[in-house]
Amino acid sequence: MNHLAHIYLAGDNEELVIGNYIADYLRGNNFNALPPKIIEGVYMHRKIDTFTDKHPKFREATKLIRPTIGKYAGVAVDIYFDYFLAQNWKSFHNSSLPDFADSVYSLIERQWVYIPDKGRRFYTYMVAHNLLYKYGEMETINRVFNGVNSRTKFESNLDKAGTLLASNKQELEDIFLDFFQDLKQYIETLND
Repeated sequence: MNHLAHIYLAGDNEELVIGNYIADYLRGNNFNALPPKIIEGVYMHRKIDTFTDKHPKFREATKLIRPTIGKYAGVAVDIYFDYFLAQNWKSFHNSSLPDFADSVYSLIERQWVYIPDKGRRFYTYMVAHNLLYKYGEMETINRVFNGVNSRTKFESNLDKAGTLLASNKQELEDIFLDFFQDLKQYIETLND
């Protein structure tokens, strides 16, 4: 899962949202400077990633595109799933996606003291391109894939991921919708 899904899955708890946002920018397990609920959000993010990587539907999606994308297929599917979440947003959330995105941007600014440097840099990019809102647009998805492709150490073919998404859209969307129901149920068990 990518940024939009992690933030969405954190629910209404602002500290869980911040923890989910910053988790990719933290290494190890020494988070003593963070409030307990933000730490819980970091671990929630990691549990979501583990659940996702092991799920048969996620693996089915990666298998579909692996011949072209290779070992970066998981990265592509994470981004595809944010695209499909944005495309189907009204089925998952009462707020409009623009309102949701604006509230997240404001929250991150209010909690700036807890955002690591890499998370701050990405936030600047995210807001400049309004990524949380525009993840549902192919132009944005292609920009994201090209950006990630330019930063990989090895050949990733992620610049072709948008074309693969377009040619396999219905199958990938069906996979996402099945997977996301399972993921939401898993999140409910974490909150029990």
